Amino acid sequence: MPLYPLFLKLEGRHCVVIGGGVIASRKVASLVKCGARVRVVSPAFCPELEQRAAAGEIEVLRRPFE
Repeated sequence: MPLYPLFLKLEGRHCVVIGGGVIASRKVASLVKCGARVRVVSPAFCPELEQRAAAGEIEVLRRPFE
């Protein structure tokens, strides 16, 4: 499947990532780098996301996505 390039200005914008694993961590890293305000929804989180949450870089909701 071909990819569709998408360029967005995310600085200061709210972004939601569903899932707390390694793939989500990579997505969160790129969003944070772009200045997005990131919220992650998952019942469990990988160590990298736990560290970002503890540092106040991201907001986490510890529950399944609804």
